[in-house]
Amino acid sequence: MKTTIISIVFLLFVGCAYNTGTVQRAENSYLQFLGNTEGISVIIDENDAFGLSTAKDALYQLNHGKHTLKIYRNNNLIIDRVIFLEDHGTMEIIIP
Repeated sequence: MKTTIISIVFLLFVGCAYNTGTVQRAENSYLQFLGNTEGISVIIDENDAFGLSTAKDALYQLNHGKHTLKIYRNNNLIIDRVIFLEDHGTMEIIIP
């Protein structure tokens, strides 16, 4: 009788502690710029230009899908591309 009660109490605790659920990651992708980043300004999808961080392995977050990418060095266009970013992926852009 004692073992039965202990078994039932144990099963109740184990059953109550079990939790199920779904974790959905945010739908973002990332760009990483490699190479000579001195004097660089970047324009993505006709938005405002921004400079690149000097931190090593800096990632820039975007939504997945199609984007236009323009990179300027000292106001001279050096890269003009259409890129496709995968969901939860990182694309490396090599700057000459």
